[in-house]
This record gives sequence, structure tokens and C-alpha cells, in this order.
Amino acid sequence: MTEYLFWIGLYNVLGAFILMLFFFEKPADTLLRKWTEIISQPYSHGPFGRLWLWWAASTNLFLGMIMLLSTRWNGQSQKEVCILVVITYVLMYLMMLFGARKPKYGRGIIMTHLLWILQIGWGIWVLIA
Repeated sequence: MTEYLFWIGLYNVLGAFILMLFFFEKPADTLLRKWTEIISQPYSHGPFGRLWLWWAASTNLFLGMIMLLSTRWNGQSQKEVCILVVITYVLMYLMMLFGARKPKYGRGIIMTHLLWILQIGWGIWVLIA
């Protein structure tokens, strides 16, 4: 469980810094449209995009730090954090299912489904093992 919380926590902390990079539209467009093909149309923040990015980056940073700190806690506390992580990831994946539809999204969106399912599956496996 410690390894899961460490690696997922590190992933979230690093993800927060990537989201901070997305405050600038050009790097966001390059990563999301050109390199990964997650979106099919040129990226722009829209009216509330930067607000959403601040929320997402700060939330990722907070959750990632909690996960990293929990690697030092006892087993029961780690289990509770892991349960909350899995629940959070399931809820976020459901939100993505409803929000990530064509025509805005490209073929790269399939990899995000795989990533979310693997994160959730790994968490469930850690909890039942």
C-alpha cells in the first residue's frame, strides 16, 4: 500500500506542476493536441479555464502531498487514504466519461481511459491484497 500511495502521490504532485504549465495556452495546446492528441481542436482556456486550472492544480498538489505523507502513517490510516483515493478516482473517471465526448476530443482520449482504469484497478488490488 505504501508503494501505491507513494507513486500515485508523486504522480499527482507532478501532475499539479503540469497543470500549472497549462496556464499558458501554447504549451497546453502542444501537449494536449499535437503530442497526445487528446483534443482535436486548438486549445484555449475559455472564460473560466484559468480558474479551473488553479482549482485542479491546487487540488492535485494537496491530494498528492496527502498521499506522500500517508506513506509514513500506520497501516490502517494508509488503508483509509487508499479507500478515499480510489473513491476520488472513480468519481473523477465518471466525470470524464460524461465530459470527454466528441467532437472536441481526439483519439488520444482512449489513453486517458486506460490510465484512469489502471489507477483505480491498482488501488482496488492494493486494498484487497
